[in-house]
Amino acid sequence: MLLGTQKIALPYQANQKLTVKQILTHFTGIDPSTTKNPKEIFAADIQKDLLLLEEQEGSVNFKFGVVYMKPGQNCDDQMLSNQEASQDFEDFLDVLGERVRLKGWDRFRGGLDVKGDMTGKYSVYTMYEGHEIMFHVSTLLPFSRDNRQQVERKRHIGNDIVNIVFIDQNTVNTNTLGATPPDKVLPTMFDPTWIKSQFTHIFAVVTKIEQTFRLAVFCDENVPPFGPTLPNPPEFSGHTLVGTHKLQNVVEDLNQRHEQGQF
Repeated sequence: MLLGTQKIALPYQANQKLTVKQILTHFTGIDPSTTKNPKEIFAADIQKDLLLLEEQEGSVNFKFGVVYMKPGQNCDDQMLSNQEASQDFEDFLDVLGERVRLKGWDRFRGGLDVKGDMTGKYSVYTMYEGHEIMFHVSTLLPFSRDNRQQVERKRHIGNDIVNIVFIDQNTVNTNTLGATPPDKVLPTMFDPTWIKSQFTHIFAVVTKIEQTFRLAVFCDENVPPFGPTLPNPPEFSGHTLVGTHKLQNVVEDLNQRHEQGQF
């Protein structure tokens, strides 16, 4: 049995369109004579999903979900309904990569629309050792007031193998006389079952405490351990969070699994 992605080159002539049966003859293990009346798919939504799947399977570039979570939220419907984010979250996005205008974007798009702003105007993009990474940021994807589940946001983030969850801290004014200091929300307080997805295997959970980022990583039981181990305490400055530790190793781990045909 063959594992992993198979790439098939089809003959192309500008003045002669291939039929569906002619295309099927190039697929190993498929006998076109036994396939009754195969039809070309014209539904725009299905074509869009198939192009997204092709992009996921056929490249060594990656797309990560980034979810903004407020204290007290414990389900993806609540998290994906956040419209405005804190300055700490905006600073974190600057750590992850550069904000890019999607319309007219000509590099790896991670399934986002680059023609008509259908998936938002901006996203966050970076490169790591030759791998292009597009982040699906929850607050930058389109928000729907009529859809409590935020299906459009969930369609992208829920299909990402890796989700980065940024937990914001309580915003009590500690300078006010008599104010109670806010409780710190640690990444280890996160529960992966709060986000429903069949495809997300890794959650990298981050929060900002004073001037440092604290990180915890949750993996599906099918994901073998990968290094390096987190320091104790698992705190990083902005450049070391992305520059030297766990988030890059997530990329390297995914790249290996992509080559082995596991994802």
